[in-house]
Amino acid sequence: MTNHEHTTSVTFQLVLVSDYTTTYSIYIYNNTSSLSSLTLNSVVGYTAADFINFQNVHYANPSTLDTTLGNTGTAVGQWLYDVSPSTITGSQSEESCLEWVRGQELLSSDWLRDVPLSCPCSLSQATSDWRFNFNNSSRNNCAIAVVTRSQHGLECCYDALGSLVVDTEASGSYHYYHSLFHPEQHLLSDSRPFEDCCVESNNCVLYYKYRPSSNCEGYQPPTPGFIWGDPHFETFDGSTFTFNGVGEYQLIQSSVHELNVQIRLQAYTDRNATVLTAVAIKSASSQLVQFELNSLGSFVLYIGNSEHRDIPRDGEYLVVTETGTYDNAHLSSANPAHINNVYILNSGDSMIVSTGSGAVLNIGKQEGFLYMGVELGPEFSGTTGGLLGSNDGVNNNDYLLRNESVLSYDLTEEQVYYNFGLEWQVSETQSIFHYHSQYTYELYNILTTPTFGLVLLENNPTLNTTAVTTCGTDYGCLYDISLTMDTNLGRTTRIIRQNNQKIRENLVNFPPVITGDRTITVTVGDTPTTVQYIGEDPNTNNETIIRIKVRKREREGCV
Repeated sequence: MTNHEHTTSVTFQLVLVSDYTTTYSIYIYNNTSSLSSLTLNSVVGYTAADFINFQNVHYANPSTLDTTLGNTGTAVGQWLYDVSPSTITGSQSEESCLEWVRGQELLSSDWLRDVPLSCPCSLSQATSDWRFNFNNSSRNNCAIAVVTRSQHGLECCYDALGSLVVDTEASGSYHYYHSLFHPEQHLLSDSRPFEDCCVESNNCVLYYKYRPSSNCEGYQPPTPGFIWGDPHFETFDGSTFTFNGVGEYQLIQSSVHELNVQIRLQAYTDRNATVLTAVAIKSASSQLVQFELNSLGSFVLYIGNSEHRDIPRDGEYLVVTETGTYDNAHLSSANPAHINNVYILNSGDSMIVSTGSGAVLNIGKQEGFLYMGVELGPEFSGTTGGLLGSNDGVNNNDYLLRNESVLSYDLTEEQVYYNFGLEWQVSETQSIFHYHSQYTYELYNILTTPTFGLVLLENNPTLNTTAVTTCGTDYGCLYDISLTMDTNLGRTTRIIRQNNQKIRENLVNFPPVITGDRTITVTVGDTPTTVQYIGEDPNTNNETIIRIKVRKREREGCV
């Protein structure tokens, strides 16, 4: 408090009290006798942020503020003011937001622990992690987690540079109700409050207090495995081999969630080529899900109990066509199916299937047959067997047999066929496949003798020249052209392998971690301030030190 002759200080307390709708300030004065020499009136009051709702009270004798009965009439030295904005009731959206906030205060935050995932750290990771889908979010560059074992969900959003957006109204958040599996509850509990708090009013901070965004801390990418072409395999640990047996085989088995994935391989041409024609998956949390192609090239989907091998009931045997027809509805990227804890999405190029077990299948069509990728969450590490290997981070023990013995890593193609591949053929009692009408286990499981290596290509110089031009050194491409004489097939085999490689690289490529001051303070006229940041590459553990000189220009008033 000042007059024109001298300056005198006084200490007082200011308490702000708010219920998110109304805000009060309480001024508490103590020992103001030192102001007795002031000859001018003093002013006590406030000006609200809207510059409309304000009040100034003039006191002729400010030294008695601590002994004067305040404006409440109940205590001396205390003054209470309503400092809410002049539009105290706010908009309807703001009122709805604040009502939602009051409800969230009564809800424990323990539910956040039930969401099994963190956001991928970059856009490239997220697009390669099939546990997240970009087609089901109502916001641009945002992905929804489709693997969940609770009612809760997670949305992750990325900026134009592919960086994860955190703690702003453009970021995603954890959802109390999953938008795909509990859409009506999600609308009331998550989606509409976001609109009320972040879009229609300025209360986004309150929304993210109760629906925090994921900063990717603790994110663990899934481990991918692949099968494509005539057929070529890439195990979870990155080993590659060719196995063109005919019959039904164990692709993955794991004690975790009792995961069971089997494949059916059938003859493709009269030159001993075989291809993937059907996939079946089952876990403790879901019924059997089976994909295959019909004679028209459309996906045929079966969902039902694998113990019932008769004609499936209505709604269990479905045909998914190119246009997305699904049980008289439309199955598309924007309209996925959620049936008996099975999530199915038609992305146009492929079908994505999740059983909630932490395993996701991405099944596509290649020249009249199937190719597939499988991604397993970290909970499956070291627990798998089957043609895709042991999933333990070591690729020289991928030829693991049912009896848990391990074959030598440097097997020939013929040894892989007889000593490893055929060992994982399933018996009729082990098969989880559904057999339609007159088809039986015996019909699909006929022992054949394949052609090994590139013998057929080497004996045909003209085809060999064309194959080398198409494939370069890509063995899978050369092999497929050798057995089928189809250069288009070889070309798509090469492209799929390249895509598989990119997916594996993206999943383990983490963005740099930059540490340093988030706030820089500079003063006009001071010497430039040097700020240091450290960037660490999680992929190589290399560090880069960045030093920046900052100064404030007096004329422009900017940093």
